Amino acid sequence: VPCKHKSCSYYGWSSWSATCGSVERSRKRYSLKDVTTYVKESKDCDKYPKSCELYDKQTKTLAKCPIRCLNKKCYYYSWSSWSATCGNGVKRTRRFRYSSNSYYKVKAVSECVKYTTACDNTLIETKNLAKCPGKSISFFLISYGIEYYNSRTCTTHWAQLQCLQIIHRPNCRPP
Repeated sequence: VPCKHKSCSYYGWSSWSATCGSVERSRKRYSLKDVTTYVKESKDCDKYPKSCELYDKQTKTLAKCPIRCLNKKCYYYSWSSWSATCGNGVKRTRRFRYSSNSYYKVKAVSECVKYTTACDNTLIETKNLAKCPGKSISFFLISYGIEYYNSRTCTTHWAQLQCLQIIHRPNCRPP
């Protein structure tokens, strides 16, 4: 029985898309011909393709991909100048997070906490400088940031806080 079908020729397979997890590879058709093959029974024609796709794709699942945690460290900027020349002064420095481009393989995301340094983002130093003439109360606004780490999602968040600090000087009288 004559069986009309397609003969497809493909280029070689591409590399797998990754080395772990769900991966795929593909190849492209470069030739398509009409062919007649003779078979014993007409049902045997079902073994031969009636058409050929331009691209052929294979997928498979490899071993689970390892979880990698980025090693992060904290560094300081320089201290600011004092906020006042007399009375209670404030100076501050801010930390910034630096990624050292080194990774640690772990079995679970929760283990990333071991490799991430928590940073107190703003350090504030206060100091009673020389006595100020004339005023009994001084105040200043302190802004500071808090960075906190969510170990469940392995993400870092930033919160900006402000605080109004009032300093009473016992040796001064209101004008």
